[in-house]
Amino acid sequence: MEIDFTKTYQAIATKKSYFRGAPRMMAKSQAGRRYYAWQYDLSLQQNHKLTAMHYACDMGWSTTMVGGGLPDGETIAHVAISENKWATATAHKADPAMPDFDKLDAEDFAYTS
Repeated sequence: MEIDFTKTYQAIATKKSYFRGAPRMMAKSQAGRRYYAWQYDLSLQQNHKLTAMHYACDMGWSTTMVGGGLPDGETIAHVAISENKWATATAHKADPAMPDFDKLDAEDFAYTS
């Protein structure tokens, strides 16, 4: 596989944080930082994925990503592995615990496990 160095992708870091005692998720990259509501019906790992997807959609990025933990044990780094204009979140519909991403305007986004 040949790597295209003409394109630059930003990594997204997600981390659980708290505001007035309530959990929430924080996502940041070079483009900035945003906070998202904690989804109580999802696991911590699913909240990380959902937060990365929300952030990427908010930034207008259409990409396939993979994620992995950082040494602090709390932060997950999500890295783009390819531009994927036609990727959809339908693959996640196979996981009943994941929400309906079409309602999140994530039609051009995919996350690989």
